[in-house]
Amino acid sequence: MALFVVIAPRNGDPIQAALSERFPDDFYRMNDTSWVVSASGLTSRQISDKLMITEGTSGGPNSPAAVFQLGRGYWGAYPAGLWEWMQVKVEGADA
Repeated sequence: MALFVVIAPRNGDPIQAALSERFPDDFYRMNDTSWVVSASGLTSRQISDKLMITEGTSGGPNSPAAVFQLGRGYWGAYPAGLWEWMQVKVEGADA
């Protein structure tokens, strides 16, 4: 599974609603405007499209927001729930 970070610079409620509908078991809410999404076989653009961030040249109804794909290397200090969720999504439920 690939991991993506979705960041909204302000009101994240529309993104939260789109994630709940389109990725109900595959996102971790970090705060009101940031999430980590787990998806297989999708690009950052496809995640953005599914979340209605990018539509046409002026952006979709849930813009502005940005989607970044995470690489294999990540580090930091954050509550254990995030790291445990990421481990399960990247390595599988048997990790």
